[in-house]
Amino acid sequence: MGYDPAVAEAVSKATASLDMMSKYPSFHCSTLVITGHYDMNVAPLTAWNMAHAIPGGS
Repeated sequence: MGYDPAVAEAVSKATASLDMMSKYPSFHCSTLVITGHYDMNVAPLTAWNMAHAIPGGS
């Protein structure tokens, strides 16, 4: 196993327009969204929005 630039590019392209926000209200499980100050993938505001869009999320 290792890093494959072609796979990274394919994943990046496949998920570039992925937006699950409209699906979050239908989640029916305990959810804890975790992020950090230096998280390069999920900014704290994005994590906050995710947690508050999921019923019972935190």
